[in-house]
Amino acid sequence: MGTIFGSCDHRMNKGRYDEIKALVDELFIRLQKHSGRDGDERMFRAYSNRLIDAAQYSEIRRAVIPKLHEFVIPRLISHPDRSGYWVKMLRIEPSADVVSVLQELLVDKPSIFAWQRFHLWRLALYLDSTLPIPILNQAIKAVAKEESYAVASQAAICVGKYGSNTQKETLFSDHFTSRESYLVQRAILIALQELPSPVRDQLYDRAVGIDSDHKQLVEYLKTIGEPNYMIKLKPTKCCVDVPVEVEPPENDGVGLVDDKVIRFPLINEYEEY
Repeated sequence: MGTIFGSCDHRMNKGRYDEIKALVDELFIRLQKHSGRDGDERMFRAYSNRLIDAAQYSEIRRAVIPKLHEFVIPRLISHPDRSGYWVKMLRIEPSADVVSVLQELLVDKPSIFAWQRFHLWRLALYLDSTLPIPILNQAIKAVAKEESYAVASQAAICVGKYGSNTQKETLFSDHFTSRESYLVQRAILIALQELPSPVRDQLYDRAVGIDSDHKQLVEYLKTIGEPNYMIKLKPTKCCVDVPVEVEPPENDGVGLVDDKVIRFPLINEYEEY
């Protein structure tokens, strides 16, 4: 089975629905080939990444995301070392199956890897619906009990996005102290941003009194029009009736020969990654 990466970007950038849909079908065939025990993990990630690129087109997204999630979700368990990569795939329109794996790896059988829990709490921020109560309760516990400040910070932001006003105020009163990690303190301030402004601003003023280094963040959070939980997604595109004229990419390699810099054309086998 040959490779198709050299033409992927060119075909997708043209914006034609029929070409992109045909490319998606071909990519899934190749993804299936590399999803098993004997598959090439690098190729699995490469094909997954091209499918995510195709899903930027709104007309294509529903043909990509649910099916791609079926391939990627099991890898949170079988390949936890790549959790950051899998989360990038799963954060686009996370499904009920994504919620189920969050329940499993954060609540039922918590992952033993702090860095994986960090990525999972980040993934939880991308849910469109409310956070299930068991996961929310686990986030509240994680702020207090996590040994990793990075994980505790992400859990605190989840409490801010999904918790009640009372839970947010309690988060501040229980954990915003001079002894708390600076990273967790900042996460708690971010978690308070959707409180009613009189209550929020009073807590923010108390926070600056405890540590004046938070003043700039507090001023920003007081003035933003929409809540900001640092959620980042690529903008969607629309397919076109008339293909966009796109020049094929020219891929050159650069190397040293006799202490001189030379450029040379790359053949296909070097264009794949």
